[in-house]
Amino acid sequence: MTNKEWEDRQREREKKQKEWEVKQKERELKQKAWEGKVNKSKSYLDDITRMADAAKPYSESHFADALLALATGGISSILQNLLGEKDSLNRRKEHLCSCSEKLKEARTYFSRYKEELIGQDKAQVFLRLTSIQHDLNAAWADLNDKRQKLNESLQRAREEREKERAAKQAAWEERQRIKVEKQRIWEEKQKAWEERQKIKAEKQKEWEARQKEREQKQREWEERQREKERKQKEWETKQREWQARKRR
Repeated sequence: MTNKEWEDRQREREKKQKEWEVKQKERELKQKAWEGKVNKSKSYLDDITRMADAAKPYSESHFADALLALATGGISSILQNLLGEKDSLNRRKEHLCSCSEKLKEARTYFSRYKEELIGQDKAQVFLRLTSIQHDLNAAWADLNDKRQKLNESLQRAREEREKERAAKQAAWEERQRIKVEKQRIWEEKQKAWEERQKIKAEKQKEWEARQKEREQKQREWEERQREKERKQKEWETKQREWQARKRR
């Protein structure tokens, strides 16, 4: 092999070596770019996942279960329990509204940066958002069902309370009527008693007047008797005097 041929081969090898080094550098740059994209995608995936998880509704165990069946203890107690449950459902609604808003924010964030995500991360985000949306839809459906049943129970309870109030009012009015009737009867009896007392008093006065009259007549009779006795004594005295004169 001549020197010229060796030099040509050497230059060819050096050329291929440089081409390989350029390609290797390009591969390294692409790998680095890919790793950067993967890391960036992972960062966005973590952000979206965190935002999506914040939108996941709490399980129903975090809230009071609906008390939709009428319970014992009086209609007032039932209404109080139902109104307490209404407050619980209102808090549940506020929670679901907050979750829906957070899910919307997560979707907006995903739409803004989805081109920055790699395929599998996009698929994972899509599945995650879809799953949470499903949970939210189910939670809203459950809430609306419970609110409807609660409103029906409240309506029934209010109707029962009105019936109870009407019954109590009727019973009170009946007691008042009986009370008034008893009062009227008592007043009539009182009036009759007072009338009898008045008649009794008048009869007593009449009796006392007759008694006084009898006593007066008795005194007059006794006076006449004494007068009669006095005259009888006078006559007897005169009679004795006359007989005495006659004997002389």
